[in-house]
Amino acid sequence: MSDTYRFPVDAPFHLHLRSGRGTVHVVAEELTEATVDIAGRDSNQVRVGLSGDGRVLTVDVSRYRRLGSPPRLDITVRIPSGSTVELGTASASVTTRGALAKADVKTASGEVSVEQVDGDCHADAASGDIALGTIGGAARLRSASGDLRVARVGGRCSAKSASGAIDIGWAGDLVSAASVSGAVTVRDAARGQVVCKSTSGNVAVGVRKGTLVWLDLATVSGRTTSGLSPDQAPSGSEETLTVKVQTVSGNITISPSGANAAAA
Repeated sequence: MSDTYRFPVDAPFHLHLRSGRGTVHVVAEELTEATVDIAGRDSNQVRVGLSGDGRVLTVDVSRYRRLGSPPRLDITVRIPSGSTVELGTASASVTTRGALAKADVKTASGEVSVEQVDGDCHADAASGDIALGTIGGAARLRSASGDLRVARVGGRCSAKSASGAIDIGWAGDLVSAASVSGAVTVRDAARGQVVCKSTSGNVAVGVRKGTLVWLDLATVSGRTTSGLSPDQAPSGSEETLTVKVQTVSGNITISPSGANAAAA
């Protein structure tokens, strides 16, 4: 079974969605009509509605859960570019495409993939992997055992995982990354502060050429290596960066941006 809902829109709005099992796809694009496509055995049991002022679209599966496992549903929502989203699932995977203004995603065991958010993005998972593309504001990622990855973040970035790996591409502000046994990689840090902690995982940080960097590195039994050259930050450099790394048995590698891809 499948059901489709259509709503005329003339501006970005807020999407509030809750689901259990299956998939959730959110597509942000230029359009004048928002659509909600639901496929699955209990597709007609989902509450879908647009608020009276046309600013909040609600897709709610959780209120119709039967005893036992929730129904498996594949949900695709097309919304205007620049909208905000608040998404929550049990085991359903979440994927967003297009530019969002703000995103808040929570899942227990589903995987999360967010392409672009111009503002802040928060993503939490118990065991699922989280992958973020371009984040213009702050990014916060948390997962117990899943891997965490951010391609580009303009604001502050916080990433925490117990056993998953953490991989941050370009970072434009403060980075705080912590993992117990997973590797931590910051590929291109240009300014601000990078703080990384890991017990047994290796830590690798790439420093942008032309940045004046201060290093504070500490490990109990791991090996510390720096590949920075004396001309890494030429005289008169305006960008400054502080790198603080702590490990117990993990190795620490500091290198020019682009050279640390295999270090972790």
